[in-house]
Amino acid sequence: MSTERAERVRRCGQGDLIACSTLQDGLEVFETSFGFWAHRRVLGMDVTLGGPICAPDDRPEMIRRFLAHARRPILFYVREDVLRDLDGARLHCAGIGIDRHVDIDALLSAPHPQVRGAVKKARRARVRIEPLDLAALDGATRRRMEEISARYLASAEVVREMTFVNRPMSFVPDGMRRVFALHKHDREHDGIFGYAVLNPMYQAGEVTSYLLDILRFEPTRLWGVWLSTVHALAERLSAEGLGLSLGFCPLHRVQRAPSGASRLLQAQIDWMVRYLSSSQYLRRLRELKDLIPGPEEPRYLASFSRLAIVSVYAIVEAMGVGFGYLFGPDLIGVLADGIRNRLAPRAARETA
Repeated sequence: MSTERAERVRRCGQGDLIACSTLQDGLEVFETSFGFWAHRRVLGMDVTLGGPICAPDDRPEMIRRFLAHARRPILFYVREDVLRDLDGARLHCAGIGIDRHVDIDALLSAPHPQVRGAVKKARRARVRIEPLDLAALDGATRRRMEEISARYLASAEVVREMTFVNRPMSFVPDGMRRVFALHKHDREHDGIFGYAVLNPMYQAGEVTSYLLDILRFEPTRLWGVWLSTVHALAERLSAEGLGLSLGFCPLHRVQRAPSGASRLLQAQIDWMVRYLSSSQYLRRLRELKDLIPGPEEPRYLASFSRLAIVSVYAIVEAMGVGFGYLFGPDLIGVLADGIRNRLAPRAARETA
């Protein structure tokens, strides 16, 4: 990890939850004297990870230089302010989903009944979270965490290590991320059974909030581990005067791009919302995050192509997963479910 780029993220992160992920290994970097832009090249297409890491006043020039460098750019997972600086860039823009941020006060004072139930079950199982110092990590604990990762991925909907939008787990301390071990003491476990990784979100050089980037735990009969862990992290961060974010919900509550909107591209994204968002992975993701109160922030796509399938293919390849992994092994079944869900209300009206 470049020390200079890490310092740039601290100074120019602008509260963006994806800024820290631009420091992951394996990304290409378009660099200037005043900032950088992380991206990944897929079949000649340059897919960016969020917006450029630079001062707001330098963003128009960074965009101009990058677009002169990239013949087929796809600006992925960008915020509204980036779209407004694309004037004249001839890119096709569309909404792609939302980020979920946590209203910690509301979560702790009046949690959803399912969250309350998960917290009670976690307390009965004597679940707790404890900070881990990667610099002092012993071999046995590291092997245990690697075993947890392997077992978690083997039983997950997406069985590959996802990169790009998620910064992969690293046991090398970087002075930025925070790692917590999940301990449980019941009939299944007597010690570490999972771990969580938080990425910092910076505003003018200061950490203001954290993104829950990784949460992994072994298969367990204990219900609601994700919910109880979010609640426990919220309690800890609240005591520190910091916020918490849960990250991206793709194809969820999509909003039209406020600038440079392409009607054709947005229509295709909206079709995906109607017919593909019923996949198990996407559905479970939004169902869990919707149980946590808090504001939403829309995310957008700006592409050289009006064809959504071109951008979606490039993005899932950049993430290290295939189209089938994201939407499930039975894509035809997902499409059929989407069609049935769309037709059911119409059929009910016709028979009424």
